Amino acid sequence: MGDNFLRQQINNFTKKRCRAVAERKKPTLLDRPEVVSTQYPVNPLPGQQLEKGEVLFGVLHRDPLAK
Repeated sequence: MGDNFLRQQINNFTKKRCRAVAERKKPTLLDRPEVVSTQYPVNPLPGQQLEKGEVLFGVLHRDPLAK
């Protein structure tokens, strides 16, 4: 019985490690070159002004091909 328990613990550890490695290899938003290195035009709303160096919050569309 002890051997089966240890074998199952090893199997569980191996599965979790493989999932963690796969998750780390997935590109995140800040790793995507089309997001980081692209300059986007910004048009302020009427009555709003932007100043040089102002930090803006941008949200990307989930579908990278959508316009």
